[in-house]
Amino acid sequence: MARNHAAEQLFDFFDGELKNLDNYDLECMICEYLVAYYEINGRKAQRNANILTFPELGITLAPSIGQRNNQSVLLRFEVSSEKWDKTVVENSAGMGSNQPESLSNAMESFTSAFLDGLLLMAEGGTCYERFDSYFAGHTHSWQVWLSDLVSIGEAPDIEEAQYYWEQLQDLIAERLGNQRFCVVKIFASRSFGSVTCECRIDGIISYELTEILEAMTRMWPTERFGSHKMFFFISQSPDTFIEGHNFSREFQKELDYLVNVVLRLYGQYCGPGEVEQLPDVINNLVEDHTLAEELCMLLPELCAQRKFAELSFSDAIALAIGRHDSPVLVFTHQMTDYMPICQALDKVLGKGTMPEDIKVAFDVCAQSSTIFKTITDILAKNPKAHLTDIKNLTLLLSASEAFVLRWANNRHHSRPSDRPSSTIVLSSRAANVPTIRPSSRLLMQHQISLPCMLQQLSLPNKP
Repeated sequence: MARNHAAEQLFDFFDGELKNLDNYDLECMICEYLVAYYEINGRKAQRNANILTFPELGITLAPSIGQRNNQSVLLRFEVSSEKWDKTVVENSAGMGSNQPESLSNAMESFTSAFLDGLLLMAEGGTCYERFDSYFAGHTHSWQVWLSDLVSIGEAPDIEEAQYYWEQLQDLIAERLGNQRFCVVKIFASRSFGSVTCECRIDGIISYELTEILEAMTRMWPTERFGSHKMFFFISQSPDTFIEGHNFSREFQKELDYLVNVVLRLYGQYCGPGEVEQLPDVINNLVEDHTLAEELCMLLPELCAQRKFAELSFSDAIALAIGRHDSPVLVFTHQMTDYMPICQALDKVLGKGTMPEDIKVAFDVCAQSSTIFKTITDILAKNPKAHLTDIKNLTLLLSASEAFVLRWANNRHHSRPSDRPSSTIVLSSRAANVPTIRPSSRLLMQHQISLPCMLQQLSLPNKP
């Protein structure tokens, strides 16, 4: 990447003996740089230790160091606001001939491709385009802001991110629900003929959009290495936003606790036939019965997705509510509770080696999923099959008639019936792998004494 004037300023700012700084001091230094950077650009920012705030916008930014060595660095940024219904997380990597240069490149990528555009959206600055989407019987109006396109190496000379927006906007629009705003990340690279791409909507990868990016990137004339990175920031008009079940920090804290407890229950109920007892245990533990069903349905599948990282999954879920309803196709980005559950699970699992009790619970939970049963059946019937041959799996989940589908604050009501179940539909794009539709229904065999069970289980302290 050619070093522009901003990169030179960054390099000068970070030039020095960084290797003697611990991570906390480096995080403070990153915040100090951002204060100076945005002062030049006319925005007020303040540093408090290793936390940065934009007081006029009510936005808080917390950097952390993922990894660092002499020639590369991985930075993680959590951006939040009391006005938002989510926390936005972005990772930024940088490489260079030394640590100051790699840090400079990581920061330039973060500010140009991500933070500048996010702040412009928060300020309500001039947007690139307005458009409408139709979802769950309602029209929703949106504005989109496009970040700068960060180009590295021998990537094609495309000056504006609008090239990618025009290619993907229709598929992005159909994945919008009733969220206040969403962040779409676009990354495309080609290295010695190999293509690596991803499109993430609010942190969830969309394999359909990623495949489109891959097809576009295969056409690049790049011989060695080149990459493009950019973001789309999409905000809904207050006039079309529908108030309802909504994310809050308090809800996330409560959910973090519940997911921790429920996952540990799988480690306790690991004997023959015991896992089938868990739906009633969870239903008694979680006052919100819709959330209890979501945890029963989603946690095993989410654990299996993390266990089988080689698999690719569709960002759509077919959800059958009650005995007679036709399945409703809903994208995971549209479900209010989906991302908070994912975030809570990842907090429990941690980033390094899992504690032994969590590892046992994680394995039992994953093995109780329909994904695990399906993969086991596939490999039993076709021992030569590879997990990477199985692409774009779509979950078909079945919920009780009492289940309330919370899709980004819209609700679909039904009547009480039986327990949730799930099925997997294998895409026809799965190479040389048969289509299998197994069913897994969780049935109660006998009553459980919840107080007795809680006495036997070592639980985390409730927040």
